[in-house]
Amino acid sequence: MKIAMTTTLLPVTHYSVSLLQALQRVEGLDVLVYANRDESNRSVPVENLELTWENNSLYPLQILLAVLRDNPDLVHLQHEINMYGGKIGAVWFPLLLLLLRLMGKKIVVTVHAVVDSRQVDADFAATFSWSASHLSLATTKLVLAYVYRSIAWLSSAIIVHTKGLGSMLVTLYGTDPEKVFVIPIGVSPPIADCSQVEPSRFDLEQGEAFILCFGYVVRRKGLEHLLESFKALHPKFPHCKLILAGGARDPGYLSELQDWVEENGLASYVVFPGLVDETEISWLFSHARFAVFAYQYSVSASHPLTFAIGHSCPVIVPAMGTFEEDISAGVDGLLAPPRDPHALMQAMSRLLDDDRLRDEMKANMDIKRRDRSWPRVAVMTQDVYLRILQ
Repeated sequence: MKIAMTTTLLPVTHYSVSLLQALQRVEGLDVLVYANRDESNRSVPVENLELTWENNSLYPLQILLAVLRDNPDLVHLQHEINMYGGKIGAVWFPLLLLLLRLMGKKIVVTVHAVVDSRQVDADFAATFSWSASHLSLATTKLVLAYVYRSIAWLSSAIIVHTKGLGSMLVTLYGTDPEKVFVIPIGVSPPIADCSQVEPSRFDLEQGEAFILCFGYVVRRKGLEHLLESFKALHPKFPHCKLILAGGARDPGYLSELQDWVEENGLASYVVFPGLVDETEISWLFSHARFAVFAYQYSVSASHPLTFAIGHSCPVIVPAMGTFEEDISAGVDGLLAPPRDPHALMQAMSRLLDDDRLRDEMKANMDIKRRDRSWPRVAVMTQDVYLRILQ
């Protein structure tokens, strides 16, 4: 069975990299990779890689030409609204689906994020750095409906990562429930030896306690609320630091956070290490007291959360959407109301105070980790392929 997957690949911890590596080990699958034309992708350890498309209006034609040449049995497209060049790229995505269907191809689309158009208001737009004008908000809602309904109509199958995301596609965008398959994001095991990482890389002393927040620095992560919570927590736990690890997709937002930390006298206790590699990620999750996520919106399953699961690291997550599906309150993590710094501070205080609770959560998280291995996710994905090719 020959499969062509269209996706971005960077950073190397990207969802698609782990999925492709697992799929390319499945017997009977020949998986071609159509990645965006970024030379850095050549360093990614996947096989059958071709730099095929660009983030502009030509990408449907570029992908179509590759499909015509290679003639795969099935085309698997990864989809996020901004993946193919922002809103303009999103508008062209249904054309790609239509052209592939006219060629007689079976199409699987993994929809990573489902945005409820009813949430799109001025606050939502500001969080996602979109224009908040009435015209822009109306246009955004139309684009969302157009894209998701086109995927619902033209795809042979749709993969989502949680039941809630699938339900939104069905109830809001008219998707046939028989087309929707729920496959969770896989979990990578810890790197066996990360002992070469020095604590000083993160402004830590040997054995110093810290709370971890991992992921790209963007406004929807609610990091300003996390910092407010940490400021209130700090007097009770003056020897515990907060590490905000990840690259800045919004440099202006990062500067705002760093300025706030300076102004509030927390520069010695809040660390911004920037991008971290796989070994450093493993070290951070292995040594953190717990990880915390303070997202303001839940439009997709959280890939950073899978690193916590993979390292059996207790978590605090917002009580909403996909987070409530992934984490059982009091079992493998705590849930706190979004945009509520006081509730988040109380949850962090509880976990720092209670060693026994953290140990119980680690054990329960370890069970979840084993249930979500990448080889298992690859087999589930192969089952979708086989079902629509019957």
